[in-house]
Amino acid sequence: LYQKQFDIVITKLPVESIQSVGPFRFQFLKTFFVPGCQQSLEEIKEQSSQVNDDIVRIAKKYQVSVVEQPGSWSG
Repeated sequence: LYQKQFDIVITKLPVESIQSVGPFRFQFLKTFFVPGCQQSLEEIKEQSSQVNDDIVRIAKKYQVSVVEQPGSWSG
């Protein structure tokens, strides 16, 4: 798409929502949706921030628009 000069938009992760997840909610969601996940809540919070940084870096490199979604959209 980049080579064809299409307009590309990337959304960042809902880090605000991820950062607000507490231990009980995390354990509950992890148990039912990704029971094999071995990562801790803190690891996931850190990795989500790193992924967002990577999204911004890649977007700048390829001159792609980045959209940040309101945290309220993700609960």
